[in-house]
Amino acid sequence: MSLDLQVLINGLQHFISINVKPKLQTVETFIKAYYLPETEYVHWARTHPEYSKNQMVGLINLVATMKGWKRKTRLEVLEKIEGAGL
Repeated sequence: MSLDLQVLINGLQHFISINVKPKLQTVETFIKAYYLPETEYVHWARTHPEYSKNQMVGLINLVATMKGWKRKTRLEVLEKIEGAGL
């Protein structure tokens, strides 16, 4: 996915005179979060306040589904993230 984003950035630079890479850094960070180990999501959520609670929950639900997490694991991670006040 990061390669797709890089291709998009390079393509946009042909049409837009501003540098879009800094503006898409948030997108790239979110994409990279998908590949984190299961144990890192709570820490990642705490260190990235630029994402809303809904975005965090969406990411966790996606990762849990795609990586085959047990329901209990997904709920525990979501509870820890919500418990952190995010």
